[in-house]
Amino acid sequence: MSSNKKQASKNNLYIAGVFGYPVKHSLSPAMQNAAFRNAGLTVSYLPFEVKPEEAAFLIKKLAVLGVTGINLTVPHKEVAYKNVDFLSKEAKIFQAVNTITVKKGKLYGASTDGEGLRLGLKNEVGMEIKNKSIIILGAGGAGRSAAIYLAVKGAKRIIISNRTRNKALTAVKLIRKFAPRTAVICGPLTEDFVKKYAAGSDLIINATSLGLKPKDKPAVGSKAFRKGIVFYDMIYSPALTSTMKAAKRAGARVYNGLSMLLYQGAISWELWTGKKAPVKIMQKALLKELKNRTNKVC
Repeated sequence: MSSNKKQASKNNLYIAGVFGYPVKHSLSPAMQNAAFRNAGLTVSYLPFEVKPEEAAFLIKKLAVLGVTGINLTVPHKEVAYKNVDFLSKEAKIFQAVNTITVKKGKLYGASTDGEGLRLGLKNEVGMEIKNKSIIILGAGGAGRSAAIYLAVKGAKRIIISNRTRNKALTAVKLIRKFAPRTAVICGPLTEDFVKKYAAGSDLIINATSLGLKPKDKPAVGSKAFRKGIVFYDMIYSPALTSTMKAAKRAGARVYNGLSMLLYQGAISWELWTGKKAPVKIMQKALLKELKNRTNKVC
């Protein structure tokens, strides 16, 4: 969007946003609009509830519709991958796109989730990925991307725990292709399997959707965790998921996915604007919006 910004004036309003289904829960508008306001840019970031059957058509029409940048969340990342003109290196590896930048009528697809996760772990948890042993719960789009990215960034070992073996094996093959030095193991999404490897691991990441709903059971029970291990749940709302509660009972250090959301959003904003993201402003807006929503529920 850097070229677009040069054309912007006080009389022009540009549109950015997020495609999702559902999308009402998204906190992205709060942080992205705060960043645009802080930078003095006339861009309005909006949530768009896009049904799966509508996604491909609307993505192809982004340039015509005058949209300058879009984030994509469940279930549109794979559809976006197939419908952009150019792909970043990460997007090619993950076969998923969560950020589209529109430049001169062309669509540039990128994946900022992996780097967002890495920065969240570094800046909030204080953990570097290099030489770490990591267990990832789930091998869907989010889990696969995380597994491959962390392997590429130097993880010593990746253990993938997933309900269906085929998806886990797909992630294993991609890690062996793009990060052959990283040891990789896969197995079922069970308490016993995770417990077996937790003793020798530094980090467990939940990349499943279990915990999004109040009545959800934890992805794995308390016995899967060891005292002192870091547990990072990609879910950011609710702030304390059922799996986080289970991990906490076992003495794990628990974190939700708000920092991942923050940093992947900051990277997206930089791709659209060509400017350095005001991370502190975005973080403040996220926390304020989350607090407001919590108060409304209470």
